[in-house]
Amino acid sequence: MSNQQKLTSAQIPKFRDELLRAQGGCCLLCGELISGDAVLDHCHRTGHIRGVLHRSCNGLEGKIANWIKSFGKNLNMSSLLGSLLAYQYGDFSSNPLHPLHRTEIDK
Repeated sequence: MSNQQKLTSAQIPKFRDELLRAQGGCCLLCGELISGDAVLDHCHRTGHIRGVLHRSCNGLEGKIANWIKSFGKNLNMSSLLGSLLAYQYGDFSSNPLHPLHRTEIDK
Protein backbone atom coordinates (compact mmCIF):
# COMPACT_ATOMS: atom_id res chain seq x y z
CA MET A 1 0.00 0.00 0.00
CA SER A 2 1.51 3.37 -1.00
CA ASN A 3 1.90 6.10 1.59
CA GLN A 4 -0.57 8.32 -0.34
CA GLN A 5 -3.34 5.71 -0.63
CA LYS A 6 -6.28 6.18 1.71
CA LEU A 7 -7.61 3.24 3.66
CA THR A 8 -11.28 2.53 3.39
CA SER A 9 -13.26 2.24 6.61
CA ALA A 10 -13.56 -1.49 5.95
CA GLN A 11 -9.75 -1.83 5.80
CA ILE A 12 -9.11 -0.18 9.16
CA PRO A 13 -9.59 -3.22 11.46
CA LYS A 14 -7.20 -5.43 9.48
CA PHE A 15 -4.57 -2.68 9.09
CA ARG A 16 -4.86 -1.72 12.78
CA ASP A 17 -4.40 -5.34 13.86
CA GLU A 18 -1.37 -5.79 11.57
CA LEU A 19 0.19 -2.56 12.82
CA LEU A 20 -0.47 -3.50 16.44
CA ARG A 21 1.25 -6.86 15.89
CA ALA A 22 4.22 -5.01 14.36
CA GLN A 23 4.28 -2.80 17.49
CA GLY A 24 4.53 -5.91 19.67
CA GLY A 25 0.98 -5.41 20.94
CA CYS A 26 1.95 -2.26 22.82
CA CYS A 27 0.75 1.34 22.74
CA LEU A 28 3.31 3.66 21.16
CA LEU A 29 2.68 6.34 23.79
CA CYS A 30 2.57 4.59 27.14
CA GLY A 31 4.31 1.36 26.16
CA GLU A 32 1.68 -0.78 27.88
CA LEU A 33 0.06 -3.81 26.26
CA ILE A 34 -3.16 -3.00 24.43
CA SER A 35 -5.76 -5.61 25.34
CA GLY A 36 -8.96 -3.75 24.59
CA ASP A 37 -9.84 -0.50 22.92
CA ALA A 38 -7.10 -0.01 20.31
CA VAL A 39 -7.41 2.97 17.96
CA LEU A 40 -5.61 3.85 14.77
CA ASP A 41 -3.95 7.21 15.42
CA HIS A 42 -3.22 9.65 12.61
CA CYS A 43 -1.66 13.08 12.14
CA HIS A 44 -4.40 15.65 11.66
CA ARG A 45 -2.03 17.86 9.66
CA THR A 46 -0.82 15.29 7.09
CA GLY A 47 -3.42 12.52 7.42
CA HIS A 48 -0.74 9.83 7.76
CA ILE A 49 -1.34 6.99 10.18
CA ARG A 50 1.17 7.06 13.02
CA GLY A 51 0.35 3.92 14.95
CA VAL A 52 -2.01 2.13 17.28
CA LEU A 53 -2.74 3.59 20.70
CA HIS A 54 -5.03 2.98 23.63
CA ARG A 55 -8.16 5.09 23.14
CA SER A 56 -7.27 7.00 26.33
CA CYS A 57 -3.70 7.70 25.13
CA ASN A 58 -5.05 8.88 21.79
CA GLY A 59 -7.42 11.22 23.62
CA LEU A 60 -4.58 12.53 25.79
CA GLU A 61 -2.41 13.22 22.73
CA GLY A 62 -5.26 15.17 21.14
CA LYS A 63 -5.94 17.15 24.31
CA ILE A 64 -2.25 18.09 24.63
CA ALA A 65 -2.05 19.12 20.96
CA ASN A 66 -5.21 21.23 21.29
CA TRP A 67 -4.01 22.74 24.56
CA ILE A 68 -0.74 23.83 22.94
CA LYS A 69 -2.67 25.37 20.00
CA SER A 70 -4.94 27.23 22.43
CA PHE A 71 -2.08 29.50 23.48
CA GLY A 72 -2.33 31.26 20.14
CA LYS A 73 1.42 31.05 19.71
CA ASN A 74 3.20 29.11 17.03
CA LEU A 75 4.57 26.56 19.50
CA ASN A 76 6.15 23.34 18.30
CA MET A 77 4.78 20.43 20.33
CA SER A 78 8.04 18.45 20.18
CA SER A 79 10.13 21.39 21.37
CA LEU A 80 7.66 22.35 24.07
CA LEU A 81 7.32 18.82 25.46
CA GLY A 82 11.08 18.27 25.30
CA SER A 83 11.63 21.51 27.22
CA LEU A 84 8.95 20.55 29.73
CA LEU A 85 10.61 17.19 30.40
CA ALA A 86 14.04 18.78 30.78
CA TYR A 87 12.54 21.36 33.14
CA GLN A 88 10.58 18.82 35.22
CA TYR A 89 13.55 16.49 35.66
CA GLY A 90 16.19 19.18 36.03
CA ASP A 91 18.40 19.32 39.09
CA PHE A 92 17.22 22.19 41.25
CA SER A 93 18.64 20.74 44.49
CA SER A 94 20.90 23.76 45.02
CA ASN A 95 17.84 26.02 45.29
CA PRO A 96 16.04 26.50 48.63
CA LEU A 97 12.76 24.74 49.37
CA HIS A 98 9.46 26.52 48.75
CA PRO A 99 7.86 27.62 52.04
CA LEU A 100 4.67 25.61 51.39
CA HIS A 101 6.53 22.35 50.65
CA ARG A 102 6.10 19.72 53.35
CA THR A 103 9.19 17.63 53.97
CA GLU A 104 8.99 14.16 55.53
CA ILE A 105 9.90 15.75 58.89
CA ASP A 106 7.05 18.29 58.49
CA LYS A 107 4.58 15.53 57.77
